[in-house]
Amino acid sequence: MDARSSRNPRARRAWLAAVAAILTLGLTGAPNAGAVARHAVATTGIGFSSPAVVDPVHSYGEPDVRISADDGAVYASGPWGTGTQRSIWNLSVDGGRTFRPLHNPPITTAAQSDSQIPCPVPVAQCVGGGDTELSIDDHGLANTGTVYYADLAALEALKTATWDDATKTMGQGVYTSSDPQNNGIDRQWFATWDPAARPTDYTGPLPVNYLIYLEVAGTGEGAAYSTDGLNYTGPTESVPIGLDGNVAVDQQTGDVLEAAGLSGLSDIGLIIYSRDPANPGDPALMKSQTIPIATLPAETDARGLFPVIAMDSARNAYVTWVTRASGHSASENPDYWQIWYSHASAATGWTQWSAPLKVSSGPAAANVMPWITAGAAGRIAIVYYGTADATDDPSQTDAHQPWFVYANVITGADTPAPALHQIQVTRHPNHYGTICLEGTGCIAVQGNRNMADFFQDGVDPATGALEIIYNDTSNQLLQGDAPPPVQTLDHPGAPAVMLVKQNRGVGLFGTNVSGPPTTGTAMKDPSGDALFDPVFGPDNVPELDIKMVRVRSSGANLVVDLGTSSLADLGHALAATGAGAVDFVVRWIGQSFDDPVQGLENPIYYAAVEALPGGVTQAFAGTATSIDLCSVSACNPHVVDYGGPGNGGTAVTATLKHGTGFDYWEMVVPRSLVGNPVDGSILESLSAFTFARKQSASIQIPNPDAEAGITPVQVDGVCCIEARLGP
Repeated sequence: MDARSSRNPRARRAWLAAVAAILTLGLTGAPNAGAVARHAVATTGIGFSSPAVVDPVHSYGEPDVRISADDGAVYASGPWGTGTQRSIWNLSVDGGRTFRPLHNPPITTAAQSDSQIPCPVPVAQCVGGGDTELSIDDHGLANTGTVYYADLAALEALKTATWDDATKTMGQGVYTSSDPQNNGIDRQWFATWDPAARPTDYTGPLPVNYLIYLEVAGTGEGAAYSTDGLNYTGPTESVPIGLDGNVAVDQQTGDVLEAAGLSGLSDIGLIIYSRDPANPGDPALMKSQTIPIATLPAETDARGLFPVIAMDSARNAYVTWVTRASGHSASENPDYWQIWYSHASAATGWTQWSAPLKVSSGPAAANVMPWITAGAAGRIAIVYYGTADATDDPSQTDAHQPWFVYANVITGADTPAPALHQIQVTRHPNHYGTICLEGTGCIAVQGNRNMADFFQDGVDPATGALEIIYNDTSNQLLQGDAPPPVQTLDHPGAPAVMLVKQNRGVGLFGTNVSGPPTTGTAMKDPSGDALFDPVFGPDNVPELDIKMVRVRSSGANLVVDLGTSSLADLGHALAATGAGAVDFVVRWIGQSFDDPVQGLENPIYYAAVEALPGGVTQAFAGTATSIDLCSVSACNPHVVDYGGPGNGGTAVTATLKHGTGFDYWEMVVPRSLVGNPVDGSILESLSAFTFARKQSASIQIPNPDAEAGITPVQVDGVCCIEARLGP
């Protein structure tokens, strides 16, 4: 979560200077300068999986995603808020279908946190919950397979960590800048250098994980590095900057490229960081070069939110950004609130950039938060949140406007005539209302910042499939006893983290990709993966080991089946997890519902069975609820819960039945409890999970427990299909 708007006086001065320049000089020159994008179909038949639920319990904004080239593991992370003093770091070992929160040390009961990433220093330096960043050393000479992680701690330090999935080993560290002029750290970015062949002009250690970050009250952008992912040296270079963006590393030279605003918020440029050629054994970034890319149209700036860079396999660099027009609407000017990109080749030293090209088009009238990924030469994908509402300022005017995730898949992106293919990725709106772009200043303007500052896309290094991780706040969740949803203190909408993966069409490597079908009425899950501890294992809990889930209609009811390896001894599941209750939950996203208070929303519905000590069971269904926690950007839902009777759920009937090689719960759920879906309607992201809980789902999770990360522990899961309802 970017905090500069209220905490960085230098950035604010730059913004004011840019505004003054616009007012006094009449800044001219739209960035496309007459260039016209060829909005043709770049590749046909692109489609995506049903959105996978990255974390059915923890919700967080600005999710990162990284896919390991070694084993296909998928990593996600994001800030869980300064109030919780932790961020969430998720791992999937089944290709991004289900995830678990990473944590250390292992847990032995459901009354412990499964999301704690500690630090080896006193607590004062180990607070977290701010910006997160991920990188993986999964290529090149060293290829250690190490995952690098950083969590911003109160604008003062970075909680650092590494993960080796092969050995289930986590390391922890902390970074505080040694620069005497620096008064803090903000928005960190990683770039891991591990070339396939050692450069002739470099004799130092490999791999090197470079860290670029904003000095909150220092001289600009700081550059540091680490050779173990835990201990960072720096800053070694400090560059004046108007607006920072992410970074990419050129594996051939080791140069680090950062997308940036150079003089303020009215331009886009590039910073190239490089080593000292006179010291070939030193990985430190000691030199920098700034290169202008584009001047933005009058009345616009680049804080919508970050300029973003990516590099393809031919070492072409691409930078994308949005022309934010604060106080204006897209209807006033066709260049307002639009997504652009420019490119440059390594042959020019990334000094000669193309005329910027607009890539967003109807029905995406106003757009924010672009991100870019690249594959083979000239193949890129830019994603953004877009709304058809062209009449309102999307950052400050809440018209309950619907937003969708869009992707523009571009071929020939390194040529003067690229082919663009804009795709609406999400079936239903992923957000309603404003998307506040004021950073921590959102609290002052009562803006909804639940999705924080960005979302990302990436490419599967094995197949070239496009993967997109995003937030879905359309549930409009709000804690029942929280302040009214007047957008002053508590903003409705749990930022559920979702991942879609391309499962058909041509991928970013130029070859066809395939994947599991998007639709269906049933799913199977392999045996033996119901581990408690879910990350460290090693023992399978057969009662919680999901084998299948299916749904069908029957008159006025839905019939939901959830099968596991065995349901013969539920007491064993309680004992094995140290739980006060174990829950079997099937969840899905419902059709749009017009709430009389909050307007349109897409609720999360569920059906569940709970086992309690003494052989007691209960079945219930309803709409998910939330636990709302607070941080520097006011309050919002941090925990999604599937409550029992007395805590949001309504009792239903469930029968224990036996299949061939498995047992299952057959739950009969009145349609009226889950939005009255008609036959033929879609239950989106249908999935099933087993949880170990500290106490029954009929008891609301106390806010102190939620802040401490004592939440339902996911033991197993199967996800996801778009289930078309029928008998």
